[in-house]
Amino acid sequence: GIFKSNLKEGLPGWREAYDDLVKSRPPDWDRWNEVLHATAKHLGELLADPIVPKLIAPEINCTRLDILPLGPLGLLPLNLAQVRATGKALIDRFEVSLSPSLTALAHVRRRSREATRPRSIAFIRHTDGLGEDELHYTPVETDLVTSWFEESSRVIKDGRDTSREMVLDSLRGQDIWHFACHGYFDLNMPLQSELRPFKEEGLTLEELFDARGLGNPQLVVLSACSTGLYDTRELPSEFIGLPNAFLQLGAAAVIATLWPVDDVMTALLIGRFYEEYIGNGKPSCSALRAAQLWLRDLQVEELQRVIERWVSEKRLTLENVPKVQQAIENWTTLNPTSSARTAYWAGFVHFGA
Repeated sequence: GIFKSNLKEGLPGWREAYDDLVKSRPPDWDRWNEVLHATAKHLGELLADPIVPKLIAPEINCTRLDILPLGPLGLLPLNLAQVRATGKALIDRFEVSLSPSLTALAHVRRRSREATRPRSIAFIRHTDGLGEDELHYTPVETDLVTSWFEESSRVIKDGRDTSREMVLDSLRGQDIWHFACHGYFDLNMPLQSELRPFKEEGLTLEELFDARGLGNPQLVVLSACSTGLYDTRELPSEFIGLPNAFLQLGAAAVIATLWPVDDVMTALLIGRFYEEYIGNGKPSCSALRAAQLWLRDLQVEELQRVIERWVSEKRLTLENVPKVQQAIENWTTLNPTSSARTAYWAGFVHFGA
């Protein structure tokens, strides 16, 4: 199903709550979860209640929503929109993907149909940092992602010892581009929004728009904070943001985030995503939905079994096992219920085919 929706002012208090989340150290996840649960109800009234009954009718039986959001609608977690009659969210029934336009959607669908199974990856990471800026679980994410690819088919670049030119060159011809680093969206100067795999500088949106000849990746994963945001002030029908930059570069699909994300939970979600995407052969949108539902409903006993399996299958190197064991020890304290974990998974969004 394809539909357009517009939201001129955004939901009440959303921008203020987002700014508070970005500024808080550490992030106030409890407060953000409250905002998300209220947003789910508002989005249900706006979006889900009017269309879901029609989409699930036997003669249609829709399973995927390709949304062309106008204005700030695409900045909100649409997958959380709650159907009043059932209390279920859109993600419980549908795969949800965003696209800048019908033309862009047609292009990426064509690329997706022509693509073969992804066999190579460029993994760009940043592990430097001090205190709260250090990405402790990037090595875990590196293991869980790159272990799906032959050593000859993976390129791993660390921002500590590489340059912008080397990073761009490493992307050339690879099937998947994966960034595990810091991200920053500049609301006042969107073209200066950037990925930050380097120690002292970033790869800006403007530089990405100017890049040429890098090939047409099947998937770009932006595993960093707030990489799915875009500017709607001057051109409300355009996506001036990182996802559209990569789609214009030739990507068939992009996975990005709507707000700051938790390091350890992101590593777990991304690890499960690649298990679904590469291991089980699911399309990227379907694999993301499966990984999000898995993290939402995950219990500590299952997490322990998953970690043991990842170790036995050599998805995790032994040096990173203690980090994941620490995550298990913290699990029940930090995440007593599935509703307390909404902030960790709902911000990941899919763009394109």
